[in-house]
Amino acid sequence: MVNYFERGQPALLWGDRPNKAFVDYVRSGKGLVLYHFSIAAFNGWTEYEQMSAGNWRPAKGHHSARHDFTVDIKDTTHPITAGLKTPLAVQNDELYANLKWQPEGSWHLLASAYAITGSTTTKPPTHATSSPCPAPVSTNPCCGPPRSAAAACCVPSMGRIYLDERSQTGP
Repeated sequence: MVNYFERGQPALLWGDRPNKAFVDYVRSGKGLVLYHFSIAAFNGWTEYEQMSAGNWRPAKGHHSARHDFTVDIKDTTHPITAGLKTPLAVQNDELYANLKWQPEGSWHLLASAYAITGSTTTKPPTHATSSPCPAPVSTNPCCGPPRSAAAACCVPSMGRIYLDERSQTGP
């Protein structure tokens, strides 16, 4: 689990050795969870951005005011979302929007949420619900060798990063 944001300060970056170990760990089929504002970390580290699927970047990202909303489970058969009630009520949280998204087909949407706050509507990109992630996808470094459904790559949703297993091979 990553719960880290280096605040754009070079002294807080991990460095080449930890970066390589992190990428190798995920490529080997281990799970990855990026919690909350970790999607804003490591601006310019391409592999991290690809693993994140959606990133908060300068001029690409904002969030709603804290409020109650519902999450619509899009893939009710996936092991991570199977058995979750849809819609799923969330209380007093933010929804992220206008993120820098990775290319369509390099992630699989498990859940989404929308907010209407004042005159601003927050929605995922139009391609977010267009199709499931095809296999193989060779451009996503978090998709290492085939692995079980318990292993996870990152999948964006509005508000949080939802997880999905992959059966593709990395670059």
